[in-house]
Amino acid sequence: YGEVATMDTTIKVPDMKCGSCAEKIRAAVAPLAGVTGVNCDVPAKTVAIEGGTEREALVAAIEAAGFTPER
Repeated sequence: YGEVATMDTTIKVPDMKCGSCAEKIRAAVAPLAGVTGVNCDVPAKTVAIEGGTEREALVAAIEAAGFTPER
């Protein structure tokens, strides 16, 4: 009782090319309400976000960091 349901969301970011890109994305997504973890996989070009945050908010944060996530 009182637990918040969490879910994991994976977003493909084709223009994430290096560790610096991953850090920018992590810095943009991590402060969002509900995010409990961010794991960027540069070779796979994916960002796995742990927590109960709406996908649209995650996509918007990645776009604001200058990247083009797949919707």
